[in-house]
Amino acid sequence: MDAVAGIIKELNGEIDVVTNPGKGTTFLISVPLISSFIPLTLFGVNGTLFAVPSHHIVAALYVEGNKIGRISEKTGSIHIDKMDVVLIDLSAIFDMQPGPATEETPNRNVLILSHQDEIAGFIVSEVVMEKKMIIGKVGSLQDKMPLILGAVLGSEQAIPVLNVPFLFGRLKTQMDGA
Repeated sequence: MDAVAGIIKELNGEIDVVTNPGKGTTFLISVPLISSFIPLTLFGVNGTLFAVPSHHIVAALYVEGNKIGRISEKTGSIHIDKMDVVLIDLSAIFDMQPGPATEETPNRNVLILSHQDEIAGFIVSEVVMEKKMIIGKVGSLQDKMPLILGAVLGSEQAIPVLNVPFLFGRLKTQMDGA
């Protein structure tokens, strides 16, 4: 029981114990929602790790370069399951240099994400893993960077967790301007 109490304390949670003689004991454990373990998919964009809540992931694909069409300078498209999916390089959203694809190696890693009734593909450098992790708040940083929902602690760094609804809104704005 001490081990459980220690973990709950680390998560900023509480344990309430109610004992009714002759009836038994009830343990009520509560943890803040922000401290709940949720599945996250970790991925890299040009050497920087990011994460998204895994419930937004529809698929992780390795797409041949000749299967990627162009919509505009910043967006492309791929055809999946009888539909065209808008494709954007996440390095462009973060104002990073474009990913490593060249004419010699045009293939790309793509995460297909969903939000409400929309889906879109996002080019990433690599898909690392899915892992249950705790998302921590980033305080006032989220006001300055609404694309970041929170962060998780990696072995050596904080890993930003992307705000998928904001990401889709940004994509829609970019598409309307194309």
